[in-house]
Amino acid sequence: MQGTDYLAVFCKCCVLIAVVFWFTVNNLKAPSNIKQFRAHSSLHDRNISLHIRNTVSTSNSISSTKRLKEFKMNYEKEPSNRNFSAEMRNRKSGTRYLIAWYQPPDFGNFKESTVRLQNCQYNNCALTTNKSLLSQSDVLLFYHSTMPRIPPNRTKYDQKWCFVTYESPYNVNRLYNASEWKNKFDWTMTYRQDSDVFSPYSVVKARKGISRNNYSDIFKEKTNDIVWVVSHCDTVSKRERYVNEMQKIINIDILGGCGKSRCSGSYLNCRRRLSKRYKFYLSFENSLCTDYLTEKVFHVYGESVNMVPIVRGAPNHKQYLPNGTYISTSDFKSPIELANYLKNLSFSEERYLSYLKEKDRYLSLYDYIPINEFGLCNLCKNLNQNVTKSFRKMDLETWIWKDQCHIPTDL
Repeated sequence: MQGTDYLAVFCKCCVLIAVVFWFTVNNLKAPSNIKQFRAHSSLHDRNISLHIRNTVSTSNSISSTKRLKEFKMNYEKEPSNRNFSAEMRNRKSGTRYLIAWYQPPDFGNFKESTVRLQNCQYNNCALTTNKSLLSQSDVLLFYHSTMPRIPPNRTKYDQKWCFVTYESPYNVNRLYNASEWKNKFDWTMTYRQDSDVFSPYSVVKARKGISRNNYSDIFKEKTNDIVWVVSHCDTVSKRERYVNEMQKIINIDILGGCGKSRCSGSYLNCRRRLSKRYKFYLSFENSLCTDYLTEKVFHVYGESVNMVPIVRGAPNHKQYLPNGTYISTSDFKSPIELANYLKNLSFSEERYLSYLKEKDRYLSLYDYIPINEFGLCNLCKNLNQNVTKSFRKMDLETWIWKDQCHIPTDL
């Protein structure tokens, strides 16, 4: 073999040794890198968790004697054909909980699926509508209008059964009062603050930043006084009678099923269009019951809805709505007195805009977070905090009705 051949072989061996050495060193370093990555990820997850908890505990701006919590929810879809309950519990991250609808509510577009509740204070819960997972669930939800006449068998001794409604007592389906359902429910989930699981229609939070609206132009574009979109024409709150009295003094245009025409488009877009012409919106509930505030109020606090709400509903509405952003019928002795006040207010640009400017400091989350998601976050919190109390011997009929509603006294 020639000298040049020896040199070539020697060079190739050196290159091979260098490659092997580089590969070995980098593989030895890999565990350290992985540890650093996991440590960083763990710290990142803790920071996210801390941020979420701080947001829930500090960003709520509602004036209330019993602070309402703000939540934001995102979902991560889970395959519906796996053994979800067992798979969740076997993860190293800790206990996981499964919440199931026995039969979803008759509103909304519920598809059979299992979704993770991502951004609650606790994010280790999931919601399913998959019937095959009912027996595995930690909580079984029964919505008042879709619950069966005969209760199913309870397949887990520690499974919680939760009665759910978003209606006032006058409009709750009374299937729950059948003898077969007696002492079956452990928890309640409703819009009431004294529910085991508090689930408000929405919350109103302070905006970040200052509105740049040209309020003078907004006022000048308005040509009408009051508008009301309504489809339930005969109510226990007698709101229709109240409006009839107001119309003796001030113009009120009525749209919807109880009016001469309908407001097309989505609920929010309808209100936005109306707010260009009208100064006030009637947020009148069908019942006058504690904590009962619905989309009729919260939509008027939506983005770019430039109307002042006239509120008639929950007697404790001041716990939910920021002062100076609305006008309440409870502050007036009669519909006539209110109508006269509104008529005078509608001519004063400065006074009217003071309400609108104050309202623009706040925003309702109704158009961003579906109604039941507030309650699901609170339900997840109950599970994580090991709230084990049960009210299977509770008189649900009494709880639903006692000291909750009143008939109007100003007509």
